[in-house]
Amino acid sequence: MRARATALYSRNVKATMQTTFAIISAILAVIAAVTWHRSATIWVPAPAGVDKGHVPGHGLYDDDSSGRRYDVIETIKAQSRWNRIASISAAGAAVFHGLTLLRFAL
Repeated sequence: MRARATALYSRNVKATMQTTFAIISAILAVIAAVTWHRSATIWVPAPAGVDKGHVPGHGLYDDDSSGRRYDVIETIKAQSRWNRIASISAAGAAVFHGLTLLRFAL
């Protein structure tokens, strides 16, 4: 009787861990998707009154397809920050998904 109860407890813990890992993986995947979308759409506006092109000592400015003037260097920095968050989240999602498949498929 005791061995059966232990086996049942072990199966319940295994199922709970599998569900928990799957949920963590899904949450991290959603975070990765949202932050990658943000990195693709973020732009840093140029200070008012600057001309298009390189302004010595200040930065590089350009216009996007809708005519908005933006700071190229600061936009790249902002995209890099969002990409870093996205890639860490995607890596975490892959790790937890892999653990779910490897650990619980055995």
